[in-house]
Amino acid sequence: MHQYVQILNYNGHTQRSVELLNEEIVDLEGAGYRIIHAEPYIQMAETLLHQSNPVLAHEYLQKAYLIGSARAFRDQPKLYQEMAKSKSLDEQDILLQFAALDVNAKLLSDLEDNQ
Repeated sequence: MHQYVQILNYNGHTQRSVELLNEEIVDLEGAGYRIIHAEPYIQMAETLLHQSNPVLAHEYLQKAYLIGSARAFRDQPKLYQEMAKSKSLDEQDILLQFAALDVNAKLLSDLEDNQ
C-alpha cells in the first residue's frame, strides 16, 4: 500500500492518500499492540506536506520519532527528522525545502525513466 500512496501523491491524489493512511493509522492505534513501524506516520506527513500543511505534518513526524527514534528516518530525507525534532516551525521554509525535495525526486525519476 505504501507504494500505492507514493503513486497517488506523485499524481496529485493526496486526499485519497490521506484517507488510506488514516485508515491504516486508526487500525494500528486501535489494535492495542505496541506500534513498531513509523512508516505510515512518515507517509502521512509527506502527504500533508504535498497538501501544504506543515503543522499537521509536524505532528505526524513527531509521532514517528516517538515510535522509532532516529532509525525510523534512516531512509528518509533529512528534513523529516529535523522537523520531528523541532519545537517550532517556519512553515514557509519547510514548504520551500519540501518543494526542493519534490523537484529533485521528480528529476531523478525522469532520469531513470530515460535510461
